[in-house]
Amino acid sequence: MVFVWRNLSGLPAIVRPTTVRDDTQMIIYDSAAEFAGLESRWNRVALAAPRPSLTHEWLLAWWRAFGGGETIAVTHEAGDGSLLAGALLVRTSRVIRAAANEYTDDWDIVARDDSARAALLREIARFRVAKLDLPRLPGESATVAMATDAFDRGGYRVAISPGEASPYLPLPSTWDELLGTVSRNQRSKIRRYRRRLEEGGLAFRTVTESGVDRALRSFFAVEASGWKGASGTAIVQRPDAHQFYSEFANAAAANGWLRLHLLELEGAVIAAAYSCVLGKTAFVLKSGFDERHRDLAPGAVLRTEALHQAVSDGLARYEFMGKGDPHKLHWTPRLRQRMVVRAYRGLALPEYAYRHQARPLAGRIRNLVRPKHVDSV
Repeated sequence: MVFVWRNLSGLPAIVRPTTVRDDTQMIIYDSAAEFAGLESRWNRVALAAPRPSLTHEWLLAWWRAFGGGETIAVTHEAGDGSLLAGALLVRTSRVIRAAANEYTDDWDIVARDDSARAALLREIARFRVAKLDLPRLPGESATVAMATDAFDRGGYRVAISPGEASPYLPLPSTWDELLGTVSRNQRSKIRRYRRRLEEGGLAFRTVTESGVDRALRSFFAVEASGWKGASGTAIVQRPDAHQFYSEFANAAAANGWLRLHLLELEGAVIAAAYSCVLGKTAFVLKSGFDERHRDLAPGAVLRTEALHQAVSDGLARYEFMGKGDPHKLHWTPRLRQRMVVRAYRGLALPEYAYRHQARPLAGRIRNLVRPKHVDSV
């Protein structure tokens, strides 16, 4: 593997010739400061199929909060400097993995087209580490099949498995149409929730640009008020997560993407949702409610009003994100599947044999020999 160095805006970047027979090259940016200079070129590609976690703003905030010194941005660039494809990765001596963690719903390569996507995946396979780990890939993404092919051709043993599935809801043009898609019992609850707002005491509002910092403080406080705060897992209790969500919120607000939904009781916030809108889709990234007011169903009231606003704004899709929890599935049975692609070679082959061969076989044997329950007569 041959590396040369060149200067970009006064900062070094590693440049490697690609295997493609043209004037393109793969560039490895190994600092957040270097990656920051890619904003317009990155988003020109990423926003063609918008997801918050693929935007330059999200990835730069992630790198600064969680990335450390092992994060790299691998790009495939044309001779004129335009971005063909890119991926944010974390590299150690033995593993290359997606730059994603518990706060990331979707991770993927951004690419101008499938040809550029495939070329970048081939270049990633050329790193020849022991393991390549790409979780949280959207199931419909071409990356799943292309990574499998590229890594297999690169000499890896490849395994694909399902990841988390998240509910999503195609939005109709009117609120009445949306109500018609849910059960009679759910419609009754929704009308009751809305009456609570109309009767006073409760108020719903959305912060987009003005007053973001104050609204964020309210959101963090509500998110920490329940079991997350008690268990020490609330965002505000984790400095890196707090930094990440604060930085992305301000960047999203500057771009007009941010939607901080707040439900207030006599001026005090009792439920909040950290969301953003890209294109015609709303994405709910985090939410929480004050459990002291559980009897008012604040989370359900907030979700109802956020959906009502999304329909009124003419959006086409509502991404609930996260797991398929019952309070989300009241609104939709549709689930968007994510996939995990892992590739192994060399020292990682024993892990492949255990994780993808021995352990599944042991599970099948247990199921065969386990006594079947017979109901007594």
